[in-house]
Formats: sequence, structure tokens, C-alpha cells
Amino acid sequence: MSKPKSEKQPRAARIRDDFTGTTVQRLRDSAGNVCAFPGCFVHTHGANASGDGVVNLGVACHIKAAAPLGPRYDPEQTSDERKHFDNGIWMCQTHSRLIDADRSNYSVGELQEWKRAAVISANAQLNQKCLTWEE
Repeated sequence: MSKPKSEKQPRAARIRDDFTGTTVQRLRDSAGNVCAFPGCFVHTHGANASGDGVVNLGVACHIKAAAPLGPRYDPEQTSDERKHFDNGIWMCQTHSRLIDADRSNYSVGELQEWKRAAVISANAQLNQKCLTWEE
């Protein structure tokens, strides 16, 4: 008989420092509900078709991994630092997978710069007409 999946993984691989719901919302809001990947501009959060709920296509991603063996993991980070807003970036589903699947391609510094640019862009869009809105 095989062991359950959780028993097959090393203990270190099961420890994750996930963001709280408040941090996820703050990451989404700070990016203006838009993916932070340069040039993506995909809106990630909005009303569902019936208007009585929401659809979320975005992901709060860790800049430095939430768990050992993850991309960009920093063993010097504390659990609180891993879960902190400063260690997160908002992305669409596609780009959230890309930055973790292609471990060698995206550095901590690069992701931090993308986040900074996304926050600046979201702030610049405040009180501006949406380009996709039809009158």
C-alpha cells in the first residue's frame, strides 16, 4: 500500500508561509487588479456575469519562495518576512506559473522592480478613464 502524498514529501517541502487574506487583497489592490508582468496588463479581478459575485484570475505570488525548494527561496528570511506584503507581487495565472517554472530567468530584484512599476502604474490610473470603457 502506498503512503499518502503528504507522507511522501520531505518535511521541509510541506512547510509554507502563505499570505493572509488581507495581504492578498492588499497586493491585488496595490497593482490595480492588473498583472505586474511587464506588458501583460491583464485585468485579474471583476464582477461575474450575473453581477452577484466576483471572478478572480490573479495570484498573490511570493518574490522569495514561501517554502524550501521553491524558486528564489531565502533561508535567511523569517516566516513573517516570507508572508509580508513586501515579499509579494500580483500576477495573472499564466505569469505566476512562468516566474516559478522558469527558476533561473527571474531574479528577486527583477520581480521587486516589476512590483514597484505596477504600483506606480496603478496609482497613475486613479481618476482616469478606462481605455476599454465604451460610452
